[in-house]
Amino acid sequence: MKNRLLDNERIKRASLYIMVAALCVLILCVFYKIWRADLRVPFYYSGDSLFYTMFIRTTLDNGWYWQNPALGAPGHLLMYDFPGLDNDVTVLVLLFSIFTRNAMLVLNLIYLLTFPLVALASFYVLRQFKLSFGPALLCSLLYAFLPYHFMRNETHFLLSAYFVVPLAVLVVLWVSAGELAPRTRKFLIAIAICVLLGSSGIYYPFFFCFLLLVGGVVGAIAGDSTRAR
Repeated sequence: MKNRLLDNERIKRASLYIMVAALCVLILCVFYKIWRADLRVPFYYSGDSLFYTMFIRTTLDNGWYWQNPALGAPGHLLMYDFPGLDNDVTVLVLLFSIFTRNAMLVLNLIYLLTFPLVALASFYVLRQFKLSFGPALLCSLLYAFLPYHFMRNETHFLLSAYFVVPLAVLVVLWVSAGELAPRTRKFLIAIAICVLLGSSGIYYPFFFCFLLLVGGVVGAIAGDSTRAR
């Protein structure tokens, strides 16, 4: 009986996340009129989107983005000291490469995928703080469809992958509340989030480290105040 109740609870929890993702995808399809779009044609073909397309093409052809023998004549392009593509996005490129080798299609699919990923990440964080389903759903969808997301678009599509931001906030709040005891479930989740953040470029990890420091100071002060009482 206990196992059945536990399974039912897991199914119910999973169904909530499926609803969030499905509603987000539905809104996205209506906004972009996906049924009319040719996803082999990039949504944006200017600025840094061309640069990222090159990185995706390099990853598809060579397994990673560090070397491209088709560019950089008379030698070949070496990108070891230029952090042009986030490692977490590169992993997504490799996953999509199982199904297609079209760089433009992969660019569009990853950009579209950032919307449900942002919604799911923010919904997870809000539910961690016991926000009820309705408000958590509304807030996560609003966050996923911020004007910022459309302004960054594929021109700065690495910044469009800001699903790491709510996860970073979650860790900072756990630290400030003193809830990260070693070897606990929250501690392991926080480690996984830190690894993900460390794989996502420089901007979001930089501010995360700063806020983590602030959260640690707040947590230490709060702990000292509690012990003093």
